[in-house]
Amino acid sequence: MKIFFLICGLHLSFLSAPTWATGGGSIVGNGGGLAEQNFIYAYNNLAHFYDLCWAHENECLNSTEEKKIFHLIRDSLSQEYKTTHQIQFLSGQKNPSFFFIDGQIRTAVTGDHVGDPIFINLDLIYQTNSRGEVIATDIGTALAILTHEMGHHHQMKDHLFLDLLGAKIHTFSLIKGETLKYDYFSNSLFETNTDLTIFASHSDITPGETDFRGPQSWLVLNDGHQIYDLNTSLNHLLYCPISNEKKDETLGYRLYQMQWRPTFTEKTDINGKIQREYTFQSSIYMNCQSSTDNYPTNDYQIILHFILEQRTISKNWFWTLTPELTRLEVIPKLRDTKKNIFTHFF
Repeated sequence: MKIFFLICGLHLSFLSAPTWATGGGSIVGNGGGLAEQNFIYAYNNLAHFYDLCWAHENECLNSTEEKKIFHLIRDSLSQEYKTTHQIQFLSGQKNPSFFFIDGQIRTAVTGDHVGDPIFINLDLIYQTNSRGEVIATDIGTALAILTHEMGHHHQMKDHLFLDLLGAKIHTFSLIKGETLKYDYFSNSLFETNTDLTIFASHSDITPGETDFRGPQSWLVLNDGHQIYDLNTSLNHLLYCPISNEKKDETLGYRLYQMQWRPTFTEKTDINGKIQREYTFQSSIYMNCQSSTDNYPTNDYQIILHFILEQRTISKNWFWTLTPELTRLEVIPKLRDTKKNIFTHFF
């Protein structure tokens, strides 16, 4: 039985508020904090989140009016994305009257027409909890806020209605998605706990359907300071192995049975930096362009190795991802040991 190895690195892209935009429109503002990144990710992936609701509309939404406004929002996304700098971050304290509407200070404001800029109040997207920790607005909440604001682009004035519409789409995305947090905790006063989470959502398309093209799972990694789009690398690197010399194009893929391995390893590199390696694994189905008798199945296991380094930020110790050290293994599931088995590393 032959086992072949191909080794290379996985390059992750982090989301930076002033510069990163791929969904259509663009974003400007000061700072590239975690909350801003979460808004950027939600904005660039509105079509994906809305398609989840669209596919299960009677579960996601209740009233005829909700469905009507949702259809208008969804159908106008391509027009929304034509606006340059549609999402803008401003300080409410520096612009005291800008976010004051109907007697309340708003988290976001916009105009009444499709494509109007959406202004996000920087002062309200970070909150401090009882322990003094600063908590950033998460992706789901950002999705709800952006949905609310885009509802105004269709002459809907009722804030409570739009709050509920955004909340329902947010909640449904949570039901259809997964949050996988690495649960490591130490009660030592000298230990810095790790904040490492993968957010995932999946389509309902099955391998036998003709629409099984492109990613059917969407993954984001959050290390507590940056969020990283994992699909950018997976889309580029995943392929179906035929032999150690050949590879077959992957038309689509879907992850399932995802989990963190419970333990991590710790070491000191040659420069004296303390590093931890965390391992995330998942089954994956890959839709290959052509079938081959050299390998009997399209089911694989992927293993992602994330390297975190201990760094000081504002005189506090944190574990932060070193994205250029991330590694990906793709291992076929062993179903027919009489066939050649191929293991390749990215």
